[in-house]
Amino acid sequence: KINLENNTFTLCRANYIPVTNYLKLLKNYENENDLTTWEDLTINLSRVQFLFAHHDFIKELDKFVLDLYKNILNKLGWDEKKNDQDNTKLLRSMVLAMTGLSDHEKVLNESKKRFNNYLRNGELNPNIKGVVYSLNAYTGDKNTYTKLKELYHKAKLQEEKNRLLAALSTFKQEDLLKETLRFSMSKDVKIQDKLYGILGVSSNTYSKDMAWKFFKENFDEIYKIYKHTSHIMPNLIKGLC
Repeated sequence: KINLENNTFTLCRANYIPVTNYLKLLKNYENENDLTTWEDLTINLSRVQFLFAHHDFIKELDKFVLDLYKNILNKLGWDEKKNDQDNTKLLRSMVLAMTGLSDHEKVLNESKKRFNNYLRNGELNPNIKGVVYSLNAYTGDKNTYTKLKELYHKAKLQEEKNRLLAALSTFKQEDLLKETLRFSMSKDVKIQDKLYGILGVSSNTYSKDMAWKFFKENFDEIYKIYKHTSHIMPNLIKGLC
């Protein structure tokens, strides 16, 4: 199943078949439960969404995504069950992120509820923290940005900082995304993590070519930081292009 899906997408990327053929194939995956299959499908479908993000029919594409993920979303829900395996926990986070970023109203509202509850009492399942942070950024404003940044400064675990840096790259507002780029280059972000903030903004459909311009304008500083590494600069440039 995964080979059929991935090979069909590869043919689309090579312009051998129209993307509509790929989307028609995906309708057969509505009842899929396998994590690996959903991972590959989500990565590829996200690329399609990114490509057509500023076209008139993006809302129709988002609706297609929500219909495709409806069954798995209803099955997994937000809360873990006692017999959940690690794969199920990973799949839940992925499905919530994909549906939320495709404007699923109930998912977005629930993420706000859980985020506000976390700010009040500090209770939030670590396995869905990343998606809750990012979805609140996706629908958030300057006030949300400030709260997430405060959480970043308070965080002691690097894993938590990485979740929050990813969320800071998920806002829609240009001024907030520019602030994330500047913040990524500050002393508050470790050298090995700076590129994640830049690449996060680059992968945001609302940033357009903002990250690439930032990279060019700050190339000397970035090169000075990473010139002695054999892989970070190439990976950063590859990600930006």
